[in-house]
Amino acid sequence: MKYCIITSSYPANDRDSRNTGVFIKNFAETLAGFGQKVAVVTPEKSGEKEKSPKVSVYFFKTLGNTTELVSINPKNPFGFLKLLSVMVGGIFATLKKVSSFQPNLILACWIVPSGIFALAAYKILKIPYTVWALGSDVWKVKKYPFGEKVFRFVLKNSQQIYANSQTIKERLRSYTDREIIILRSTRALDQNTKGAKVDRQKTNFLMISRFHVDKGPDILLSAFDMLRKIKPDTYLYLFGGGPLEKVLKQQIQNLGLEKYVRLGNYLDAEGVASYLKACDCLVVPSRKESLPVVFSEAAQLNCPTIVTDVGDLGLLAHKYNTGLVAVPNDADDLKNVMLKFIEQKKGDNYQASEELKKEFDINNIVKKFLDVSNS
Repeated sequence: MKYCIITSSYPANDRDSRNTGVFIKNFAETLAGFGQKVAVVTPEKSGEKEKSPKVSVYFFKTLGNTTELVSINPKNPFGFLKLLSVMVGGIFATLKKVSSFQPNLILACWIVPSGIFALAAYKILKIPYTVWALGSDVWKVKKYPFGEKVFRFVLKNSQQIYANSQTIKERLRSYTDREIIILRSTRALDQNTKGAKVDRQKTNFLMISRFHVDKGPDILLSAFDMLRKIKPDTYLYLFGGGPLEKVLKQQIQNLGLEKYVRLGNYLDAEGVASYLKACDCLVVPSRKESLPVVFSEAAQLNCPTIVTDVGDLGLLAHKYNTGLVAVPNDADDLKNVMLKFIEQKKGDNYQASEELKKEFDINNIVKKFLDVSNS
């Protein structure tokens, strides 16, 4: 079988971890490893491009840098032009690639804008498509012109509809009464990666995320500042990038945390694995969330978690005993939960179950996709 994956998020190379496209790359290469022919259509990204021996990737030109499509503001004149260039470029690039590649099925990641490109290929070239909803496409749909109408039309014509979480599945009920299949998102990490060098005498907390208000890094810094006054032998690692980066640097300075917080750039897969192995706890302090890939990465490497009760995070943390759950958007409660974690001897009682690991195993996810696609 031949599959064409259309996505607004796909890394330029193995070191590029700027967005959620890292798991799509893993999915595409695993799909190819199952003997399928795979092509990818995605907007141009900055950075050196690496050719994959397994997957053919076609980067199409757009106006400006589109590494974070969700940050485009269509109400801003330049943002609108940028979005328009993605839409027009994406449709033409999809038609061109699909015409030459002739896939049996198109997988659109996510419903918008990729689902619109897939819909065009379906209407013009009669190639069926399926969509995979992640979260940002569902949260942001109302801010786009005619977003909800387009959303419904894309879902109506899709062969199958996938969602990466129960939360997104329930949100999609507002737009369709069709069957929605849970298909988890993950990235396989090297289990043999050596742990990063950290001070083992301290309790080391870790956050790996895009620096965006929805992700709550500012809340974590406030909670950590309060925690240090009670438990000074603590350290916080923050890795990522995004619109809040300057704000976070200023917050660290204002709180006098320069010696106790490391604010770093995006990590590649090896870096993610090394810090998940070395740190005592991954913290996911999101205000709004579906299910971030880093949660499944922590499960792979048996790193305990503290998560806020948003999306599927609280549900999975309770069900599979991965760690503790905090109230979202509440720095004081998060501080108390982090304190509880320390007092419980750094989360000795928390470890992801084999059942959870199987649910987020990339091979099992690809097998499920193939089974549904071929049924």
